[in-house]
Amino acid sequence: MKRSRVLSLNKSGFTNYLYKNRILLLLALFFALGIIFGVTLLQKSDVTSSISKVLFERYLSNRANPLFIHIFFKYLLSSVVLLFLIYISGTSFIGVVLSPFMMLGIGYFLGGFLGYVYHLHSIKGIAFNAIMIIPASIFLIIAFLLSAKDALNFSYELLKLTFNSGYCSGNIFELFKGYCRRYLLFLILPIVSAIIDALFSITVLKFFDF
Repeated sequence: MKRSRVLSLNKSGFTNYLYKNRILLLLALFFALGIIFGVTLLQKSDVTSSISKVLFERYLSNRANPLFIHIFFKYLLSSVVLLFLIYISGTSFIGVVLSPFMMLGIGYFLGGFLGYVYHLHSIKGIAFNAIMIIPASIFLIIAFLLSAKDALNFSYELLKLTFNSGYCSGNIFELFKGYCRRYLLFLILPIVSAIIDALFSITVLKFFDF
């Protein structure tokens, strides 16, 4: 009896956790679907293959200069641009739709990139993805997901303000200030990613003869 009650409480807690984080889980699902689409379409779409090739070549060219600071700022700049686009999507009510599809797009490009490297270099490609791409990407993906969640939530507030005449807009500016502050906090994660990428690029990349 006691055991069944504990299991019931655990199940209830897990259900509440899923409900509270439903937006984040939805965005993660879109991101995962994007990766699947990217990997799947690599062999079936010349466009996906061409985009993945360009991304891989640009990745290598950005690391042709083996200086830590050079690689760091190149990675950080591209990451912040994407994060800023997610932020901008949240400043309009259409961000409710844009945010999930931006995560889908990010997943698509990452999936295409990982699949292209594997297709081109087989086992060496797996090692390259596992060592050079995934460790730095983890923090960046977390930043994208949190930013997209925030963008979707704030965009939803704007949607209510736009189409619901009875909605109180008194706290919208406070919400916007909080939105901006959290965005600045999210920038810490791309910085961590850029540090990891730059360190691995100057120490490990030379062992991959591409």
